[in-house]
Amino acid sequence: MVSNDTHINQNFLTEKGAVGALLIFSGFCFLAAISVYFSAPAHPIFGYVLGGGMGSLALFGAWEKRHAQSVINLIGYLLPLALALLVIKNGIVPMAFTPLLAVMALAGMSRVNGIVVAVVLTAIPMAYFVVNPAEMQPVAMRMLVTSVAIPLLFYFVLNRLRHSVIDKEAINKQLLIASDAKTDFLANMSHEIRTPLNGMFGSLQIIQQNKSDPAMVEKYTDVAMNSYQSVIGVVNDILDLTKITEGKVVLYPEPARIGGLLGAITSDFAASAQQKGIKLDAQIGPRLSESVRLIDALRFGQVVRNVLSNAIKFTDHGKVSLYADVGNTADQVILTIKDTGMGIPEDKLDTIFESFGQAEASRVTERRGTGLGLPIAKRLTELMGGMISVSSVLTEGSTFTLTLDLPVTHKKVKDEIEEKITELKPARILLAEDVKTNQMVFEVMLRNDPYEIDIAVNGEDAVMMAFANNYDVIFMDIMMPKMDGLEALEALKVAGYQKPVIACTANVMKEDVERYLAAGFDGVIGKPYLLDELHMHIQSAVSSGDEVSSVNAHG
Repeated sequence: MVSNDTHINQNFLTEKGAVGALLIFSGFCFLAAISVYFSAPAHPIFGYVLGGGMGSLALFGAWEKRHAQSVINLIGYLLPLALALLVIKNGIVPMAFTPLLAVMALAGMSRVNGIVVAVVLTAIPMAYFVVNPAEMQPVAMRMLVTSVAIPLLFYFVLNRLRHSVIDKEAINKQLLIASDAKTDFLANMSHEIRTPLNGMFGSLQIIQQNKSDPAMVEKYTDVAMNSYQSVIGVVNDILDLTKITEGKVVLYPEPARIGGLLGAITSDFAASAQQKGIKLDAQIGPRLSESVRLIDALRFGQVVRNVLSNAIKFTDHGKVSLYADVGNTADQVILTIKDTGMGIPEDKLDTIFESFGQAEASRVTERRGTGLGLPIAKRLTELMGGMISVSSVLTEGSTFTLTLDLPVTHKKVKDEIEEKITELKPARILLAEDVKTNQMVFEVMLRNDPYEIDIAVNGEDAVMMAFANNYDVIFMDIMMPKMDGLEALEALKVAGYQKPVIACTANVMKEDVERYLAAGFDGVIGKPYLLDELHMHIQSAVSSGDEVSSVNAHG
């Protein structure tokens, strides 16, 4: 780190010392030129003094020219005069200074002035030989070629160096911007994660202090659950953007009714819109509403949710409207999400879809967010072969338009209606899990249900216990010591194990789920566990076992 004293010294040298040094150098060089002209004959040292002084002056100007460029240009024009005086007084010998002086002019003077002086300097030897053709000897010719070639060579070298410096400065500026963006992003992520974590931890402390107060326990349990959802949202955004950027997101189009998908999405946001006192409208064109299309419902829903969430976040009064209909072709779908919010400044419209950014600092301060929602929406839209655009009027609102190609299909839609579990049947369960906290959470979540739970701490124990006991279902963690979940599943299948095995994992991206199902798992449940999902898998396993037992009994 540079001290303040050092900064003061540097500033003095660059701002105060530059002009003084230039004047000293120029005066010295001018006296040298006069001495050369009036000497009879001139001593060679004056030529060296002149060349060295002018060269030093030009180099100093290249270093400090931002402070004294006009002085440097003025003095630079003395170079051809000084060289001409030397040549007139001393003949061909001083022309050896031509390349040096021309290079110094190109280095120290501004671009146009430097080129002019260099051209004049290199013209002096040519003029000399025109006037004195008798001296056109091989040595003189080589001097002439050198006088022209060296300045040209150095001009191109210096020009390339200048561009390199400019390029380096541009790269450094970009790196600085990227570094600032990274710092801002990390600070924002820290806020976005710590805030809900504080809500969770604070709620748990309140619950612990008020165990005998059911109302307090219920209230702050809800607060903790909402905080958890916020944390998961931030983590999922970061993971999604990383996977999209690395090209690891794969689409899985399946038949779906877009009307049903949009209806479910808007229903999810109805409460948050009502809480802010704004109206949420959704209109779906009749041609689109009932049509069945090939859609990756997860990614399509993610795009619409991100844009709709952004619209609601930045709208304090009025309404947010979603309109969807068929476009110019039967397969084209156009969605428009319009709000009456604060709008986006015109100069920010080009950057609104960039990673880690929001329209302006005040928006970030007042309405915190990861700044990843719209970038994710844009990249997923493009991954689906579509496009997203935005128009906005400051203080009046914004309109986001999504254009997607979602092919019409005659395939049947999967039945998404799950049968409601009204009665829990007893079951015997094996949980293969090495983390004690996860073991405890699993058992506590199911302790009031008619289930008997055994625990294996690694894959090897799970395989042995599976064949030693008659379990209805096994919940298998993927990452465990000694033998992981995939290896344990393979060992069970090779040995002919028939009961359902459910994968338990934090890797819940669709491609991960597909991979586990392809490996032979009968189902996949994500961490953290959801009670309804646990019941669904357990009761499904019990029902399957009852059916098998019934078939065997009648066989």
